[in-house]
Amino acid sequence: MSRRRRNRRWVFKVIVPMFVVVVACIVWASFLNGGDKGDDGIGVGDEEVYTLIADDEELENDSEKEESSGNIDDYVNKRPIQYDGGSPNELEYLTGVVNYVKTNGGKLLIRVSIDQYLEEGTCELVLLQEGNIVYQETTDIVGDATTSTCKGFDVPMASLISGEVQFTIYLSSDDRVGEVNGGAEI
Repeated sequence: MSRRRRNRRWVFKVIVPMFVVVVACIVWASFLNGGDKGDDGIGVGDEEVYTLIADDEELENDSEKEESSGNIDDYVNKRPIQYDGGSPNELEYLTGVVNYVKTNGGKLLIRVSIDQYLEEGTCELVLLQEGNIVYQETTDIVGDATTSTCKGFDVPMASLISGEVQFTIYLSSDDRVGEVNGGAEI
């Protein structure tokens, strides 16, 4: 028998079965690790970030909040606080939440989500510092798939002084109105 034929036989008898065993072990190990995931598909090694949206009461009571360890397990399976009850579209008033307040590029950026689906309307920002109105702006409401949002407010920092800022966003669409309150430290 030629040496080549013996080498082929050795490859098929030894190397191929070893390769099959290694592949089977990898598949088995990934199946076991996949079993640790919850209903939302988040496993231990995932690095997704969950943002918890709190209402104004919780933001005011920062001293009563529990300290988080920063571990991803603290956020897994927690959902943002949302309107709880019947359809918010059937309410006689508008509701919403401030979901972003940050300074960037010489501006104070404020973003608001509205719980109702609206095709048109306005959002009026009234910004207060030390009890005085320091800035006002009106933008349009933009409808999303099931909710709405204000186009967004980009307040020039030149209009503001360092310190605490309080604001109210007045929502208006057809015959319904509402307001969303918030604040920031700049």
